[in-house]
Amino acid sequence: MAVAGAAAMNGVKNEAIIFHRRRGWAEPLDASLDANGVDRRTFEAMNAAVVDALPGFRRYLRAKARLLGSGGIDGGLPWWDLAAPVGDGSLAIVPWPAACTLVLDTFASYSPALAAVARRAFEGRWIDTEAREGKRAGGFTMPMRGDESRILMNFTPSPDGACTLAHELGHAYHTVQLAPRTALQREPPMTLDETASIFCETLLRKEALARADAVTIPARGSRCSTRTSSLPYR
Repeated sequence: MAVAGAAAMNGVKNEAIIFHRRRGWAEPLDASLDANGVDRRTFEAMNAAVVDALPGFRRYLRAKARLLGSGGIDGGLPWWDLAAPVGDGSLAIVPWPAACTLVLDTFASYSPALAAVARRAFEGRWIDTEAREGKRAGGFTMPMRGDESRILMNFTPSPDGACTLAHELGHAYHTVQLAPRTALQREPPMTLDETASIFCETLLRKEALARADAVTIPARGSRCSTRTSSLPYR
């Protein structure tokens, strides 16, 4: 078994080595940069930005460790507490109608065209939001006919649920923009494919921070109801 496994691994890696040599790539990173449409200068700039931001992340993780009383070596946060909630989760409830209103308001404050796509998704019942037995977790957006999309997600009445909704609607907006393009042009690399979605999520996070004085986001006469989802959250 060990010999067969080693032979298979050697075959896989040798194929990569030959492929890279034929393409003129000096190292494996070049393949990833090419696949994602990123040049080395851009990659190095992004990597440097991440490294520069690490002290801030470390301060946050140590502060979280103190709040949870689970500080490990040098006061660091144990890996099993990385995603642990902090504070009373019941004070940060964002029901489905409130999440819809928050997304629409946030998108409209930046671009009416962006808000229009979100409104189409709600009114056209593009979104499967209900968490139910047998349904996979996570979020996924699939281009459909014309410029339409269908969104699969398990909405939770929380800030994270609202951010996931904004993220997936960003993909739907991207689909609208790509609809007039050719089939090959509608297959962007990951670096471009996630741009609109992460941008929309960032917009929502900034809006939520601006409203941080209110622990619960009010529905305020939401412009979308649970009926707007094909399988509404209950």
